[in-house]
Amino acid sequence: MLKYTPANAPAYLTEEGFNTLQQNPSRLDAFRIHTRTIVEVLRSEVADGELTRVILMDHLDWFSNEDADEEITAVHKKLAKGGRAYWRSAGKYPWYNSMFEEKGFKVTPCQIRDEKTPYIDRVNMYASFWMGEKL
Repeated sequence: MLKYTPANAPAYLTEEGFNTLQQNPSRLDAFRIHTRTIVEVLRSEVADGELTRVILMDHLDWFSNEDADEEITAVHKKLAKGGRAYWRSAGKYPWYNSMFEEKGFKVTPCQIRDEKTPYIDRVNMYASFWMGEKL
């Protein structure tokens, strides 16, 4: 519907969430904004094994094999053993899941849209949500 409603808004867009951020702006210090690719930031600003969680969203759906391989390799290098990467996809079984496995991740679905679960996100845009644990 191209908008959030009070029933489906992310926590930070609710009145309570917005007020919390207004009263405690230091909570935003946990975020760093970059205008470079993920791979560039990982290579230049993150130590090997430093990260425990990485959220990749859905952009890998549109990557070439080479670009996906480069990013998955970089994420693997920067994640600690047991660290987790998360991604969602417009497809139920993303083509790049096997690339995560080949790089040393145990890949598990968090949710896959089906008849019983007609939507898995607030905007009903994604068909699946995945986790890869670095072995």
